This record gives sequence, structure tokens and C-alpha cells, in this order.
Amino acid sequence: MKGAATGWALDLSAELRRQLSRRLSFFLATGHAWRRAADIKGNGHNQSHALDSNAVQDLVENSWQGVWRKRTALYQRNWGEFYGTYYGNYFSDSEVTDNFVLDLSAWQLKAGFSWAF
Repeated sequence: MKGAATGWALDLSAELRRQLSRRLSFFLATGHAWRRAADIKGNGHNQSHALDSNAVQDLVENSWQGVWRKRTALYQRNWGEFYGTYYGNYFSDSEVTDNFVLDLSAWQLKAGFSWAF
């Protein structure tokens, strides 16, 4: 499955810098980055094998296009229950629980050297 979307990003950070020489310095930065993309759309495909009436295996290929979504399914087995969350763009509207949002927001700690030209 591949997809594309547009989103927003915001970085807020503070930095400490130590000059090591005229051109070389060491820096340590920390901050938070907010990055989200919603309404991801794309193509999907799968391949499966199916037996026809003569017991011959055929390769069946399906392809589709749509918005990425997520669904939660409850599976009951003899050992108990299992909740699974699945992401994709191949669900019917009755199976969908929510739109998929790609959220890469996180706290960051960066350290490194910088060289002035």
C-alpha cells in the first residue's frame, strides 16, 4: 500500500552551543516536534490463490484506491478474545472505526558538531 497526503509540522526547540575553535562548535538541542498528516489517499493491491471448479489454482489480483482508515476487530477463540487494529484502504464503510492519521510528533534530543564556512 502506498499513499500521499499533506500535513502540518511545527518544531519548537532550545539549543546550547559551545565554541571549540573559530569555526568548530558543539551543540546540544532539545525540543518538541509536532508532525501530522491526515486524509492519506493511495492505491492498494493484493494477490491470492483461488481454486476453480477443476481444482486448478489461479492467481487472483485485486487493486483499489481510497482513503486510509483503521478498524478494530474482535476475534473470539477457545483461548480467549483478541482485539486487533488494522490500517488500510480496503474496508467497507461498516467496518471503519476512524480515519487513519499519521502522527510523528515527539520530543527530540539532538547533539552534534557544526562547522562555519
